Amino acid sequence: EHKLYVLTPYVKNRTRRWLIMQTWNSCIWLGLLLWFGGVWFVSGVSSNNNNNNKNVLEEYASLQVGQVVNVRIGDLRLGRKAWKKRRRSDSPILVPCSILGMNRYSMIVYNIRTLLYKYGDYPKLPSSSSSSQQQQPSSPVHVHNDHKHQIQLSLSRLKKVYKRDTGVSLLSHANAFGYESVELFLEYLWKEYPEQKDLMPLVLNNNNDNDDDSDNAGNTCSTGYIVVPNVSRVKARQLVQKLAVISMTLTEDDDSTMKHTGNIRVKPPNNNNNKSNNNNNNNNNNNHNAPATNPLFEWKDLSAAVRIAQHNVDSGRISMGDELNAFVFSYDVAGDNGSPLLTLSMDPPKRNPIRARTQQQQQRPPTQDLNTLQMGEGPFPATVVRVSSKAGASFVDMGVYRNRGKKQGGGTTRVLGMLRFYNDEQTSPVTTTTADATAEEEEEEDIVMTIEDLFVNDTDDDDDEEEIAEDVTDMYETDKDGSMYLIDPVTGERTFLASINDDIDAVEEDDDDEDDEFANMNPQERLDAISEMLSEDDSNNTHQKNNNNNNNIKKLRANKVKEGDVVQVYVHSVFPQSGRFMVTLDENVSGSNAKDVKKAKVAKKKKSKLGPMLLQTIMDSVGMECTGIIQAKSNTGNWYYVQPDNTITDTTADPDKKLPVGVAIPNESDTDESVSDSFNTGDKVRVRIDGIDEARGQLALTLLQAE
Repeated sequence: EHKLYVLTPYVKNRTRRWLIMQTWNSCIWLGLLLWFGGVWFVSGVSSNNNNNNKNVLEEYASLQVGQVVNVRIGDLRLGRKAWKKRRRSDSPILVPCSILGMNRYSMIVYNIRTLLYKYGDYPKLPSSSSSSQQQQPSSPVHVHNDHKHQIQLSLSRLKKVYKRDTGVSLLSHANAFGYESVELFLEYLWKEYPEQKDLMPLVLNNNNDNDDDSDNAGNTCSTGYIVVPNVSRVKARQLVQKLAVISMTLTEDDDSTMKHTGNIRVKPPNNNNNKSNNNNNNNNNNNHNAPATNPLFEWKDLSAAVRIAQHNVDSGRISMGDELNAFVFSYDVAGDNGSPLLTLSMDPPKRNPIRARTQQQQQRPPTQDLNTLQMGEGPFPATVVRVSSKAGASFVDMGVYRNRGKKQGGGTTRVLGMLRFYNDEQTSPVTTTTADATAEEEEEEDIVMTIEDLFVNDTDDDDDEEEIAEDVTDMYETDKDGSMYLIDPVTGERTFLASINDDIDAVEEDDDDEDDEFANMNPQERLDAISEMLSEDDSNNTHQKNNNNNNNIKKLRANKVKEGDVVQVYVHSVFPQSGRFMVTLDENVSGSNAKDVKKAKVAKKKKSKLGPMLLQTIMDSVGMECTGIIQAKSNTGNWYYVQPDNTITDTTADPDKKLPVGVAIPNESDTDESVSDSFNTGDKVRVRIDGIDEARGQLALTLLQAE
């Protein structure tokens, strides 16, 4: 009758024994329930905390050129030259570094700019045909007369796309800094970063209409939009595609600093295959309502390098482990052996600030098209924008513009005119420059190559071989009539090549091509050659009698010109192909044309080749007669090119007194064409020296008769 119970001791009383057994079993089950409940509660709380930290603290940040980040310098022994080929001695060093983080305000501002580039659009004018189309909830911008031709993004849409693309809402940032609405927070950012007023103007409207979503909760101030001036929509979309997107998180001890997690978002290499296989999925991903975790992207480890000057490393100013601020210089998605590479610089990029500063100085509205300018027009009031003593010229703004190509986004752009200075021993060029102009000139020395560098072979100096020159002058022969022959060194046979005594008109055409320094250059090479062009003397004026007085006036005014001055200028020359023009202070250029100026320039060039001693010999020989040999006959007129003998000059004592080839016009009495056409190349004739032909810049002769 006695039974053994596992969970309760043996009790004779059956009822008491049953109660003890039930109490014991209940305690066991209650303990199990409490244990499982505690595990479930702890795991749920930790999961919620992780999700909250991920949604609130982690954010995607875009890196643009010129953005400031905090870095730690790596091993200097792993540095390499940044320039691979030319000017390696002055090349900075690329040193590996680690990105630590950035300022939270700066991250928000650059993220907003990226979203403007990505989602901004031109304002859509309301349609008068349908009232329902006048107020569309999906309209990206508000129409404003001052910014109707610039891409814009409304604040309501900015809040939505910011949370979707970065993972954190703007309202959470505003609340973290003590602001109840996004509009008040943006106003504070624009006051904290005043340069944003020019890059991204903020326009707030007195409108209390709020959206129903949670992002707009607490927005009781106003609504408006942000504008991106001077950037077309096509150019903005292209800039977004080249930006680096990294993962940032808040630091534990400082809410105003973001810490880099070490990851960067890139497109996978098989992205094209995924697009072809999953068209429907990609259409959803390209939609504006796609989630932030886009499957078309993947996360990789980011490699970074900073550009450091060689002298900073040699002097010990920068060492391994230093933490400092650096500027984003460039980004290459496959720069580190197929991995993403972010290049930073110790110095800020100079091109964008200089361009912005130059645009601020140009206050004159564009009113004249470059293609409509004609030489000699003027006077025009022009504002001096920059004075460059190195280039020997100043750049003036007289309201000229030109059309930009479709590749640059279309529209128009300003064109500055070049005002050259006269450089000689008596008058020095302008030396009044600003600090900004000096900084820009130093940048040009580092970036712009010279004309010689454009044609240097793309090899290292160590690979250059010695050039061997061979004398081949004995293989050619020139006879007395100016014909050139090639002599076979074995058989001695002569082969006619060409005549060196071609018509002077053909020579002038060659001079035209030779003077056009920009004929075979692309636009970038033309810009690089401007410094070479500015060092030349200004073109000759057609009015020779007032040349000296005009030069003195121009030298005096050029030396006193400075930035901001308003001067009266005349159009000197226009180059529509290269998109530039030149101006002058000489009022005598008014009324002249380009053909006359070109002829005067060619004549001046030929006259300068004679030299002062030979010019004096010619002037002393005016009226004398001598014999000469006809070298060629003009194809466009009745004159000949004659080489006079040296019977009237003593060339033995001074060979420079040898008379050059001159232009011989038949005597006025020889009106018969048969007389003027009776001479051939090589004939000996008698000529009279008349001096210098100012129209041609050559020796002037009168052909008297056959000798």
